[in-house]
Amino acid sequence: MLKMLNLKQEEDSYRSVPVTHMLLAQLKKHIRLFRNKVIKSKLGKANDHDYFLISETTGKPVAADLITNEISNLRLIAGIEEQVCSHMFRHSFVTNLFVLLIERHDFENTDDFRKALLSSEKFRMEVMQWTGHKDASSLDHYIDFAFAKVANYARTVSSVHLIRAQEIFDKMLRQLTKRLNAGMPIEQYNVELEKLIELRNKDFESAQHAG
Repeated sequence: MLKMLNLKQEEDSYRSVPVTHMLLAQLKKHIRLFRNKVIKSKLGKANDHDYFLISETTGKPVAADLITNEISNLRLIAGIEEQVCSHMFRHSFVTNLFVLLIERHDFENTDDFRKALLSSEKFRMEVMQWTGHKDASSLDHYIDFAFAKVANYARTVSSVHLIRAQEIFDKMLRQLTKRLNAGMPIEQYNVELEKLIELRNKDFESAQHAG
């Protein structure tokens, strides 16, 4: 679980989000190899503010609207006329998550999904943990979008966490292979590959126990 401050809720409100061992390892690696060095050189360890995302030039926390502005700039450069915003990534994440939940629990229609939210405390807590929503009624449009999407294909999954772990492993493996092709020593590649496989297997074990 990754504990995060929830700025949309009351002061000092936190939520815990399920994450894979592989992503946690990437966060720790970034802190060790990049973030800590920038803090030390720009601010000094005594002035560390503990924010994860920082400016490379100043060491200070990045602005709250940084990602929003970056996406807006990319939209202009790409010549995209339709609306594009950072919240669309969240919308896509929740919709894809619900597709996995539909398949995992064999829901046949939107009513089945909504009934499960109302009748099963365990299921409701699982969903809220992933999405961060407080009110189940605010999930209605995500349920509709997910059923529209799942109509295009059918497959059975045993765990949302399992599927996400495999997707993350595939992405990181491609990144590692790209670094190998760019000149990474084969010995370092083998070490990082073994570590990546080890972390993936831990995530698979966690998913199996949860299932």
